[in-house]
Amino acid sequence: EQSLFEAGALSWNDSGNHRRYGKRDDAGRIMYAYGVDLTPLAYLKDALQSKLQEKQLYDQAWMDTKRQISYYRGQIRSLMCEMELLTLDGQGDYTAIIADIQSRYDPISLQIRTHLSLEDVRSLLISHKELHTMALAAVDARSGDKCLEKSQKTKEMSPTNDSDDVHYNSTIKKQSNKLDTSMAAPRSFQESRNELSQSQVPSPQAEPKKEEKRVGRLEKQEEIKAFSDQEALILQTGLQHITLKQALNAASEDFKAHMPMSNRPMNWADFIEAAYRMKGDLAISQNSWSNACSILGRTGAAMCLLLTDQARGREHNPVHKTGAYFNAMINRAKDGELHLHNSIFGILKKEFGEGETF
Repeated sequence: EQSLFEAGALSWNDSGNHRRYGKRDDAGRIMYAYGVDLTPLAYLKDALQSKLQEKQLYDQAWMDTKRQISYYRGQIRSLMCEMELLTLDGQGDYTAIIADIQSRYDPISLQIRTHLSLEDVRSLLISHKELHTMALAAVDARSGDKCLEKSQKTKEMSPTNDSDDVHYNSTIKKQSNKLDTSMAAPRSFQESRNELSQSQVPSPQAEPKKEEKRVGRLEKQEEIKAFSDQEALILQTGLQHITLKQALNAASEDFKAHMPMSNRPMNWADFIEAAYRMKGDLAISQNSWSNACSILGRTGAAMCLLLTDQARGREHNPVHKTGAYFNAMINRAKDGELHLHNSIFGILKKEFGEGETF
């Protein structure tokens, strides 16, 4: 009350003994009262409303600036993860650039609290925009150099350090709604093709109505097209060149510890199950895992998780944002820029050395 009195918002109408009381008539109107008098507050209404509007505009500008900073922080981390993937795939050495960006990012990565003024937050936003432009320019420069190189190679070309034989038992699977729980062994590339071919053979039963037949043909055509698009996308990753033995040799001990124990030889279903069990340890959400399965199939998603685990455990420049790293791999796959076989063969070459059989 004293603070409000000093601000001119109230006064007192005291009784002789400073007791606060009053009386109303039968209609409820105050006949007399002693205590706090709020009459001065009515004269401050316009000024207070103007100050309230100014505060609301200030708070809105502060929150908008904070949201923009959060956006640029996410973009910067994603670009750093993409540069780490490019380095891991042998498509350039971004180690120095990543270290430079990290050194510039650390001083501005402080938590944004309400004690920071709008000017301070806007200054942070400018620093984030400049750093984002720098990181984006580094990635775009490399992407421009790869366009000519990519046009001179076919998407199904084997890597130079790969053997001459072709693995017929491919890890490519048809897209399924059971993205993460099925323990059935993945279908091979040839089996998936045979299934699509058989789906086009007329049934010996009586022919349905013309309209039903037309709808059925359209659904089958859409299914075949969807499978063809996913097949082409997976082929670009080189997943068909990786055998189960190579994948297991490239896996960490932590990854192998998640393998289900069964009295039978290991198969791709066990490999996928281990990846699914381990995704929580790498802070990979269920939504990210399902998205990866729908784009690359369960085997491709499991291979990306294996590489994420390897990136987290490497001695030099380990990955801390494993969830962002995993999502960056999936985004690169959608753009046709992910080469899983190069990454797996690079790990095996580092572990076993040049010329070793794995």
